[in-house]
Amino acid sequence: MRITIRFPDGSEREFYIDPKKYRSVVEMAEEICAELADEWIAALRGRRRRRAMAAREAYIEGCMRWLYPQIVSAIAEKLEEMGYPLG
Repeated sequence: MRITIRFPDGSEREFYIDPKKYRSVVEMAEEICAELADEWIAALRGRRRRRAMAAREAYIEGCMRWLYPQIVSAIAEKLEEMGYPLG
């Protein structure tokens, strides 16, 4: 399933999620946040990169706060598009 996530800065990015792979939306959000954290760390250079490894968990925790509701909304939108009534 492809979902579009809207980031706090207003940008959008499309992710592919296999719903059969996860037991919960939290697991989906954690995997996406880990992917984003790894991209963030790869973009850093020099001394900041060494400290970034320690900050990876904090990055994921902060990401989860806004990403979890975004994923739930995106899944709800997809289900409505597929004809499943919500509520």
